[in-house]
Amino acid sequence: MTRPSDRAPAPSEAATPPDAPSGAWTPSSAGTPRKAPSGAGTPSGAGTPSGAGAPRGAGTPPDAPAPPGRRERQRAATRAEIVARARTQLAQRGVPGLSLNGIARAMGMSGPAIYRYFDSRAALVTALATVGFEELAAAVTAAAEAARRRRPAGRLRAVAGAYRDWALADPAVYRVMLADPYGDGHLADPAVVTASQQAMRVLLELVAALDRPLPPAPPRLRGEVAEWARSRDTAVEPTVAAAAIRLWVRLHGIVGMELEGVLAAVGIDAATLVDAELDQFLGDA
Repeated sequence: MTRPSDRAPAPSEAATPPDAPSGAWTPSSAGTPRKAPSGAGTPSGAGTPSGAGAPRGAGTPPDAPAPPGRRERQRAATRAEIVARARTQLAQRGVPGLSLNGIARAMGMSGPAIYRYFDSRAALVTALATVGFEELAAAVTAAAEAARRRRPAGRLRAVAGAYRDWALADPAVYRVMLADPYGDGHLADPAVVTASQQAMRVLLELVAALDRPLPPAPPRLRGEVAEWARSRDTAVEPTVAAAAIRLWVRLHGIVGMELEGVLAAVGIDAATLVDAELDQFLGDA
């Protein structure tokens, strides 16, 4: 005779997890448990040591970042709207027409409230430049991917065309990406530098992949581009970096003069000039 405290648990008590969902299959309280048909009546993972009673969220890496909370999402949405409205102002009136107070009124915010997102017009220009470089990087990356079956020289031409097309589509933002209207050094801001590197990385990879030798960089330029690469934590051979930067300078020079109407004034077609510069670069490379 056994005492009540020593009574062996009944099968239904021993085999049913404490958190088994309502309606889940459990062994019969008498006799041998019936085998459940495969895939029927048994929750995924139930009855196995790894699945039974597993807490929700099991399988998520312990170091996975938590999703942003409601406040963070609202702040990010407000910030994005401010930048979008600033972009409209920039296109209509240029940098002098940027007005944080005007954006605040349009959004139904108080003047002081908007300064919790951007403390100055210069900070807003920095955000615009960052967004611009991110979009430019996406455009040239897509162009390189679309031309992936072409040789590196052909992909380089596709990327140059995408660069010019993007700049012509949004000239106001392009100008603040490569100019410093307030003299505050926003082009050296870490966010701007990081975003600009995304586009430059595409150019560096394509120049490095060219199936022809690159011209040696002059010693002084070689030292400067080596320092440039180190400051941006970019592992690239100085000759490749020098060639890519020289090509970028040529391309920007043409696009910048096109945007300001200089080339049209003297009857020069910018697209033809870009092709000629690429022919020369690839011939030299």
